[in-house]
Amino acid sequence: MRDEPLARRVKRLGDGPFAPLEGEKRDSALGLPIKALIGNDLRVEEDLSRWFPVWGAPGL
Repeated sequence: MRDEPLARRVKRLGDGPFAPLEGEKRDSALGLPIKALIGNDLRVEEDLSRWFPVWGAPGL
């Protein structure tokens, strides 16, 4: 598995995995296993439509 960033949603108090692909597309299929891995340690946003993309963020 490759390193993937998390998008912090401060106002909603939850994180969402962000698995970017080329051309500003996201790998949602990879995001679900990441959610399962971190879900016991971090509060993860349950509403998948609110998993916020962070295109162009430093380090991506």
